[in-house]
Amino acid sequence: MMTPESEQISGLLFELGCSGVEFDDSDPTSVFLKAYFPGDVGQDEVVAAVRTAISASSRLLEVDGVPHEDWATKWREHFEPVYPTSRMIIHPPWSEIEAPSGGYSVVIEPKTAFGTGSHPTTKMAILALEKVVQEGDRLLDVGTGSGILSIAGVKLGASSALAIDTDPLATDNVKENVTLNGVEGVRVETRTLESTDTGYDVVVANILRSVLTPVSYTHLTLPTKA
Repeated sequence: MMTPESEQISGLLFELGCSGVEFDDSDPTSVFLKAYFPGDVGQDEVVAAVRTAISASSRLLEVDGVPHEDWATKWREHFEPVYPTSRMIIHPPWSEIEAPSGGYSVVIEPKTAFGTGSHPTTKMAILALEKVVQEGDRLLDVGTGSGILSIAGVKLGASSALAIDTDPLATDNVKENVTLNGVEGVRVETRTLESTDTGYDVVVANILRSVLTPVSYTHLTLPTKA
């Protein structure tokens, strides 16, 4: 699992302009992080910043260029239907699959935003929503990514959801996914958490702890289902 050190480095990488991080914890003695940066980000600056943050003796920092590809098409090659819980299926729009009996389906157009249902933290968040969301609840989704949790929350009975993210590409993707699912009551805003974001029945934030911790200092009036 992610360690405090790897979460710290992940947060630093995102601050430096990283567009995505993969981690591999299959080796019980270490965590392997792989970060992707746009081509206009200086490699030397990134390497220097990471080396300053960790021990210079650590085994790290192989720098390779990634050839340009149509990543939207690449997503399509790997995005298979996912059952995060026994009551819900998440699938791309080109894969027509019926929802589980008595359950729900969530359609996600895979783009650059995080959240197609396959990541363990997304599955855990959806399972938690199934347990706590009640009819008529107001939901706040911080760092919404693809909007998957807002959409799932509304399908589970929430009357409304506010989906916020600082990345305009993510919020554009959320709006597209809301339309694909035909759900109402999901409001999408490109911004960070604010002190006026109060009065919600359920709050969900599927983001790195290194990012969430500073945000959590913003005042929120949270109920027992946060």
